[in-house]
Amino acid sequence: MTVLPSIDTVATVVVPSLRQVIQAPTAGAGITVAEFDGATVVRVAGTLGERDLGVLAEALGEASVEGSQLILDLTTVDAVPVGTRAILDAASMHLSRWGTRLSVVGSAETARALSADTFGRTVFHESLDAALVRDETPA
Repeated sequence: MTVLPSIDTVATVVVPSLRQVIQAPTAGAGITVAEFDGATVVRVAGTLGERDLGVLAEALGEASVEGSQLILDLTTVDAVPVGTRAILDAASMHLSRWGTRLSVVGSAETARALSADTFGRTVFHESLDAALVRDETPA
């Protein structure tokens, strides 16, 4: 019996650097990762669609570093799709191993949409300046 590899092409997203703008495959969100005032800030701009969530999850996973504050900036996103909360919860659980919380910056409406069932592992702020003030309370 001979096994032949599949010749079907598989759509993939190659992320050359998390320090660049990543255009999601659905022409939705642009995601940037940058260091700002001692914290790692993952910024999402544009329309965040369900198909963009994999790119967001990858960016948050790569940006989660022990001893570093992680901030997700959603201030320029109009709405968050179903599934975003699960990604934030996974990132928060990952960070809680180091006694750190995920900080999310966004509108009050975004905070309401994402805050259910975070079990205190995620902190919501209305401005980046507020998020940059480290919360010394252990996660």
